[in-house]
Amino acid sequence: MSTALRLAIIFTALIGLCISPVAAVSDEPVIVDARFGDGTAGTYDNTTFVWKSGSHSISANITNQSNISGYALCAETKVPNGTSFELDCSQIRTNDTQTLTFEDWPTDADEQNVTLSVQKLFGNDSTVSTKTYRVEVLQRDADPDSDMLSNEREAEIGTDFLSSDSDSDGLSDGAEIKTYGTDPLSNDTDNDGLSDSSELSGQTNATIADTDGDGLDDGSEVNEYDTDPTDPDTDDDGLRDGVEVHEYDTDPTDPDTDGDGLSDSTEVDLGTWPTSVLDIGGIVFGVFLVTGMTALKGIGRVVDADSTAGWDNLIAGTGDGDQSTEDPGPSTTEITRGGTGESAPAMSMQPPEIETDEDRVLTLLREADGTLPQKQIAEQTDWSSSKVSRLLTRMDEEGEIKKITIGRENVIQIADEESAADDSERAQR
Repeated sequence: MSTALRLAIIFTALIGLCISPVAAVSDEPVIVDARFGDGTAGTYDNTTFVWKSGSHSISANITNQSNISGYALCAETKVPNGTSFELDCSQIRTNDTQTLTFEDWPTDADEQNVTLSVQKLFGNDSTVSTKTYRVEVLQRDADPDSDMLSNEREAEIGTDFLSSDSDSDGLSDGAEIKTYGTDPLSNDTDNDGLSDSSELSGQTNATIADTDGDGLDDGSEVNEYDTDPTDPDTDDDGLRDGVEVHEYDTDPTDPDTDGDGLSDSTEVDLGTWPTSVLDIGGIVFGVFLVTGMTALKGIGRVVDADSTAGWDNLIAGTGDGDQSTEDPGPSTTEITRGGTGESAPAMSMQPPEIETDEDRVLTLLREADGTLPQKQIAEQTDWSSSKVSRLLTRMDEEGEIKKITIGRENVIQIADEESAADDSERAQR
């Protein structure tokens, strides 16, 4: 504290004592905390950034303010070379928060330490309480981090004055503001699961969660479904990726999810289910049966025309139309070709058994002693990871298998033996 300032404060304090004496109190004032007000640009990582020019204020909360006479609150700043600059010093007058004010910061040196102190005005010039704060001084129009934003602009936005990429997304703060329109304080502006920089390099829109408007967020398309976030219909089957996932549970990367020869959109139009070959199989079998019967009737000479029960017996599988009650023998039904008497093998009327996707997964698990990484299931079935993920999720919900996460990999485990028996019974049905 300068001599002139000290004398002025002491003189004022003496007048105050004469007018309103204060009873002696044993405890001395202590600084609890302080706040930088006017002239403050922001606070980051326990460092307060202040403007070099303009008005400044620092306020301090002090305890034991009943014993305020004879004490002053002072502030000084010290630069790295040890030089100190007095900011302000004022007698503690009231029981309210004490505020110091001054114009223009005295130095723009880096890494300054501002010390607030409560000092005695009488007797020894002793300091009874101190608090120190780290300060960085900024010029308003400077750009110390070279991100194309002035310090004053960064203060308005809230970005870091000393880091060119405040959100660590690979894009400079200036580029996010001036070029891309993204948020420099969020590494995923549209909250779609992809960082802003990865979206820009991958041609998706970093400010729109669903770039292609197909009903799936860009992050889900890239990380979960393996679909193209810039193409609303990745497999070109006539159904949007989001519709396939959310409405029909079909594979958005495979135009024919169930491999029955009809595209997913065609099955939707026909009213059949695009994730199962069973419904279209019934239609195909019916068409085959009608076509076969029509062909046989067209060559009526195949069966003895004189036998009125020929066709009935043929359909019943009793042979060539003979009404004999003799045992026709084991399944050796024969029909004649062109009336020549030559025998033709009978048609089998039983459709082939069809292995479902669930059955195939359970078979793979049993062959692997009950446990298999999800990635290997996709490789062995040659299914897309999207289809495998949806199928296993459904099987997990139904209690057929268990999904276990180990690190970043999913391991699939077959359910207990009782569940496995239920699976086998379901497969036979």
